[in-house]
Amino acid sequence: MQILTITPTREDWLRQHAKILKFVFEHGGNQAARAEFILLARLTAEQLAAPGTSLMAATVRCEDGERLAGVSFVSGYGTEGCLVVVHPLYRGRGIGTSLLASQLRQLGSMRCEALLSRLPFVKMCFRAGLHAVAVHQGAAGEPALVMEGPCGDPDGASITLTQEGDPLCRYPC
Repeated sequence: MQILTITPTREDWLRQHAKILKFVFEHGGNQAARAEFILLARLTAEQLAAPGTSLMAATVRCEDGERLAGVSFVSGYGTEGCLVVVHPLYRGRGIGTSLLASQLRQLGSMRCEALLSRLPFVKMCFRAGLHAVAVHQGAAGEPALVMEGPCGDPDGASITLTQEGDPLCRYPC
């Protein structure tokens, strides 16, 4: 698997943009109708060059050449939109986590909303290095976690393990 940053300086921006939109529409399920898809559909090369906006694609090598396996789009450091879509054949292999962790490394920090009804996305956020800072009502009225994170270690894990002899409970009874 290879993760590529889509840059607006390429001469074939319109072709790449159309290919990514088709992928998200076909494999995004009901995510394709969300505001993030509309934001991605209206994305111009100039907007993609703005700070806090990033578009990445994960490709895999197949018999017939490179194939798109996943797409990740972040706008406004995640506050305006955060969308991760992975092809159904490649789900469960860490591609979404790798895309989100790459976004976090590239942008330096992110903040997004993860609906609790979308448990795979919540898990992916945690594995990518984001942590929950608040719970609130999401756009659809469902409970959501506010996830944020600075750029941590390269593996995306921000867990501090206790050393031998450290107390496991900081506030014993």
